Amino acid sequence: MKVYVDFDNTLFDTHSFVLKLEEVTKKKISALDLANISSIAKENKIDLKKFLYQDTLNFLEKYKDLDLILLTKGDYEYQLFKVEETGIIKYFKEKIITEKSKGELNIDYKNGIFIDDNPKEIESIISQNPYRIIRMKRGKYKDIAIDCLTEEVSNLNEIKL
Repeated sequence: MKVYVDFDNTLFDTHSFVLKLEEVTKKKISALDLANISSIAKENKIDLKKFLYQDTLNFLEKYKDLDLILLTKGDYEYQLFKVEETGIIKYFKEKIITEKSKGELNIDYKNGIFIDDNPKEIESIISQNPYRIIRMKRGKYKDIAIDCLTEEVSNLNEIKL
């Protein structure tokens, strides 16, 4: 069984990271070129490890012997930068960074457990009849209800794999 784990707002507090970038650049993140974020973070000595949720490392350490796969959506270089700078890439057997909907990938959904926070992505994954899906209720989507779910958590420590 493969365990597909989202990055933004599941393992990483993206909102706080963006606020920090906006603070140091004095610009809204939408005005920044994603390609420049790595240099901005490095120039300003922003430690991305500080933006991992408190339960992230415990969860990854606990399940490191499983087939953990990072499944994140967004600009490849930007996502890769964030994941590498947090130091958690070592916990994943594989990484998938896509700009497609997560329900449109060539993966074995029926034998996969998916942990994600984004309602649209969850709905696209559910359409593929996954073995199990766990909705992480934190970040910007935490208050959005999803009708088709059976399992929701607000902390990674609540998950039993």
